[in-house]
Amino acid sequence: MNRDNDVVEFSLFGPGIGESILVKFQSEKWIIVDSCINPETNQPAALEYLLSLGVDVENDIELIVISHWHDDHIRGITKIIETCPNATIAFSAALLKEEFLQLVFALADESTIVDKQTSGLKEISKVIANINRYHETSNNWKLKLVTDDNRIYFNNDDEVWSLSPSPASIAQSLLSFKELLDNQKNNRKIVVKPKQNDCSVALHVATNKGNILLGSDLEDSKDKNCGWKAVVNSKTRPQGKCKIYKVAHHGSITGHYDATWTNMLENDAYSAITTFNRKHLPLKEDIARIKKFTSNIFCTTTPLIKPKKMDKTTKKLTDGVILEREVLKKSLGHIKIILEDPNSISVDMNESAVKY
Repeated sequence: MNRDNDVVEFSLFGPGIGESILVKFQSEKWIIVDSCINPETNQPAALEYLLSLGVDVENDIELIVISHWHDDHIRGITKIIETCPNATIAFSAALLKEEFLQLVFALADESTIVDKQTSGLKEISKVIANINRYHETSNNWKLKLVTDDNRIYFNNDDEVWSLSPSPASIAQSLLSFKELLDNQKNNRKIVVKPKQNDCSVALHVATNKGNILLGSDLEDSKDKNCGWKAVVNSKTRPQGKCKIYKVAHHGSITGHYDATWTNMLENDAYSAITTFNRKHLPLKEDIARIKKFTSNIFCTTTPLIKPKKMDKTTKKLTDGVILEREVLKKSLGHIKIILEDPNSISVDMNESAVKY
């Protein structure tokens, strides 16, 4: 994939579990949103790509956004922050509230057990420690705590706006942090299966080539003051429609809200999805639903098909002969969408990515 000048570039990386986003502006400045690991090299995918292009990561990465703390969005983010010392770090305001910090500090106890869903706490604890060290040694304090409808980056024609979390979403997330902490105190174990990604940071990226909506893992909510309902109905968010959409929550029904497509996106918007193999996302029905809104659907890897349920007899037979099951090929998908001008868009993908 060749690098183009005088264009806006959106890149989405995903290895099946994990997600990272790059946006390059015409100014040759970049933003990074979240981090995932290239399974073949064990390096942060976005950083590896930038270095392969010869980007001066110390000076040309201007903003690093942590959308939320789940492990599939944060693996390798510490190394990115350390390698890009002049970038502003932005993450949800909920993540410096006392309830979350208590949860992070609980991890200092080596007897605490962390499951896959919450292992991102280990990484975010390193991030917070790095921020504290940086604050102590530098007068150039670059940290933004993100809430809804805030402009967190501005450079000539380029802007980045945080669309979430809303105050109500932050309040909900603090309750879930308390639940996690109570689990740790009672069971020496931090285990949770989150029903909502209450404090996820969705972003609106505005450029003179076209706008980009980054949906993070933000979900729809029955509460009109939370999730996508709060975002869509906001009067103070940027109102320009977007040409590119990083589809929320791996294309799942939980991240879908019809009005996101009709009110915030242009017709037939270019839509990029990361797979989430733990839940076999996106499902076939997810792709079918998204096709009602756009014909431009790209996925970082082929979604893992959910196995059919076996009857008890078959399962007993297979359990007797199959010692271990694993995914045979782990590959990093990369989708690159180029905004050449307001009426010209091109897409480049590596061999792992697919178009629907």
